[in-house]
Amino acid sequence: MTLDSLNRHRLFPWLASVLTALFHIAIFPKLQLSWLAFVSLTPLLLLLKTETRRRLFLFGFVCGFLFDLGNLYWIYFVIQHYSSVHPVLCIGILFLLCLLLGFFWALFLYLAGLLRDQAGLSRALFVAPFLWVLLEWTRGYVTQFPWCLFGYSQSNHLRIAQFASFAGVFGLSWLLVAWNAALVTFIVLRKRLFLAAIATILLSIAIYGHFRIQMPVGDRSSKIGVVQGNVPQDVKLDYSFGESIHRKHLAMTMDLVERAKPEIVFWSEAATLFPLRDGGIWTKQIGELASVNRIPIVLGSDTFTGEEVFNSAYLVNESGQIQGQYDKVYLVPFGEFVPLKKIFFFAGKMVPEISDFTAGTNFEPFVIKGEKVSVNICFEVVFPQLSREFCMRGATLLATITNDAWFGRTAAPYQHFAMATMRSIENRRYMVRAANTGISGFVDPYGRILQETELFVPAGITGDVRFVNEKTFYTRFGDWIVYLSMFVCAAAFLARTKQVRR
Repeated sequence: MTLDSLNRHRLFPWLASVLTALFHIAIFPKLQLSWLAFVSLTPLLLLLKTETRRRLFLFGFVCGFLFDLGNLYWIYFVIQHYSSVHPVLCIGILFLLCLLLGFFWALFLYLAGLLRDQAGLSRALFVAPFLWVLLEWTRGYVTQFPWCLFGYSQSNHLRIAQFASFAGVFGLSWLLVAWNAALVTFIVLRKRLFLAAIATILLSIAIYGHFRIQMPVGDRSSKIGVVQGNVPQDVKLDYSFGESIHRKHLAMTMDLVERAKPEIVFWSEAATLFPLRDGGIWTKQIGELASVNRIPIVLGSDTFTGEEVFNSAYLVNESGQIQGQYDKVYLVPFGEFVPLKKIFFFAGKMVPEISDFTAGTNFEPFVIKGEKVSVNICFEVVFPQLSREFCMRGATLLATITNDAWFGRTAAPYQHFAMATMRSIENRRYMVRAANTGISGFVDPYGRILQETELFVPAGITGDVRFVNEKTFYTRFGDWIVYLSMFVCAAAFLARTKQVRR
């Protein structure tokens, strides 16, 4: 059977959609078959040769829905285990989210088909990488949920991943789509130039990455400690355990200090079940722990100010005083707040467990022993612009504190950790990660995982990190490739529209 006859078979579009979805599920943790990313989009792009725009929309939608269902299945686990929502309704919520996210896949294939009809298949495939980046960015902007973007699949391919220090995670997405589109150009049109050009770019990136990751980064080093308390989420939701959780963190910190003598210690997000500023004797004990050992402690705690509640990170300095406070800027939709309350007015009543936090507005890093340290809280680490903003403000070390106990043993903790490593690569900074139930660890500026803990075990670990002052091209200029994509897509459609009108 020839490619043309296969492509015209009535079952081929369905097979292509399912195959692309399965490949995209496989390229992310836990499976992490990231090499599949270089062919994962090819089956879907082959549909551009024969399918109408309406059918392209349909098959793009099917593919996107199936991918997000397989990639985000853990959302059902979270809602079903930690809310009063009926399991059937939990499935409905997951399906609705996947339907929304699947729309962007459908729009990608539809617009590529529109450009194909206006300017030809070759032009459509050339613009496809820019169109993907633009829609990927738009999806994150609209939904505030930029989870598992295509480029994150390469977080473990360190030589290729160094391209992120130039163009960010969106640049890696562009590279992967460009390679898939070039393959289709060669397979369908027998044109070699596009494939040769992308192969040259890819090889150049790999060679650069090979030599770059061998270069030392940073000057002054420091031994950092991380305490992974391993408090189950069911326990965290019960404030009667506040005393035992508090004592556990104090004891684990003392043990870590005596064993390894770290210079700074990090606890996880919401490590205290009491507001740090109003914790009375418990707050005093944390201050004494810091002052007696002359060691700053960074920890997570809620902050109550009038009617507002913030998810905060605090710096308790070596004198035992609260020196800094950072309030989480990017909140979890339908977890920490209800977006568009006038539209989703029913959500708070339907899921009473939704917290009503207020977003922070301060982007200043903590100053610890003369160095500026940024602290992302949980979900925030998936927003590249936030870590970049901290680095532009002088942060020489990235840190993230999180509570991934919500996710259980699903793929989510592994996905979350993989995305965090990309922030190190983009900005060429060491990263410290303190997670309540794991994965805690240390990442170097090239994305190498220097140390990581197991899930659901108590752990106190230390790692040597360096403070880095340099600014990468990405740190300086941000998501320039998104703006380039806007220009290329606008030019491609408008130029052809103008020509058609003639």
